[in-house]
Parts: sequence; C-alpha cells; structure tokens
Amino acid sequence: MIQNQKLTLSHRIHDWLLDRVQRPNALWLLFTVSCLESFIFPIPPDILLVPMVLALPHKAFRIALVTTIASLIGGVIGYYIGSVFFHLIGERLLEFYGFQDVFAQFQADIQKWGFWIISLKGLMPIPFKVVSLCAGMTHLKFSTFIFAALIARSSRFFLLAYAVKTFGAKFANHFRTYFVMFIVSVILACLLGLGIIGWLH
Repeated sequence: MIQNQKLTLSHRIHDWLLDRVQRPNALWLLFTVSCLESFIFPIPPDILLVPMVLALPHKAFRIALVTTIASLIGGVIGYYIGSVFFHLIGERLLEFYGFQDVFAQFQADIQKWGFWIISLKGLMPIPFKVVSLCAGMTHLKFSTFIFAALIARSSRFFLLAYAVKTFGAKFANHFRTYFVMFIVSVILACLLGLGIIGWLH
C-alpha cells in the first residue's frame, strides 16, 4: 500500500511537471530557474531539463542552449554580486545556504587555478552560485570567468541533453515511476559535491 502511494506521488509529480514543460512558456520557466540557480536559487535546472528533453527530444539542443545562456547570465549577476556587493548580499546568501566553509576553501583554489577550477566546478553537481560569487569576490578576470563558465556549463547541459535524447526513450517509464528519487538524487549529488570539496581540503 505504501509502495503504491509512493508510486502514485511520483507519477503525479512527474505528470504535472511533464504537462508544464510542454506548455508554450516552458522555455521561459527553464530560463528563469537556470538563471536564478547561478546566484540565488537552490534548485538545479537539471530537474527541468531532463523531463523537457524527454517530452520534446527534437528540441533537446535548443533546451540545452537556453539553459546554458540563462546559467551564464545568472553567473554574471553572481559575479557582480560577489565583486561589488559581497558583504551586503553575497555573504548573506552563503550564510542562508550554509556554504561559508566551502566558499572559504574555494577562494584559495580559484586564486591558484583560475580558469581550470571554474571549468571543473561548473561541470560538477555543486551549486554554481558558489562559483560565480567566489569568482567575483576574488576579482578573477571577468573574461576568464565567462570563458570557463561557457565551456563548463555548455558541456554539462549539452551532454545531458544528448544523453537523455539518445537513451531517454528506453527508461522513460522507469523515470516516471522514480521521478521523486531522481529529484532527491540531484539534490544529494549537489550536497555530495560540496562534501567532497570540503573533504579534499
């Protein structure tokens, strides 16, 4: 009985989201989430990108492009907050999400590795807001930040869109059943990424 309730909940959430991502304004919703995630929002855009590509595989790369552009715009905002308003806004955001320790560790990395650390962290399942805020706060060269972020974010979203477009039909039914687990897994992956960064230091 409990298992059936879990399946029903997962089906309902999946079907509700699938309905939303097929509406005319779905790309704007994805754009908004992806942009906000780069400097303030806690939910990664992957949670919307995957069901959108499953529902509209012929638009997979357009969806990835929108996600990438929005993430970069949000990253620019995060960079600006970190550079100009860190003590007024950036610090409060980090405190709110509990990212102070990770941020402190990341500062040394970004000053030492610059382009390469931005490229790596942008690919990993960690909140991109930490990357953008830190890049601005440490005054990393803006062109370096943008170039590294473009490579990292486009690689992540286009590869994910390609994988879902190519193999999505094979696991679409399972995805519907375990959609709640997918959401939880994405969130846990972000937390795990932060944990690994902390452990390595």
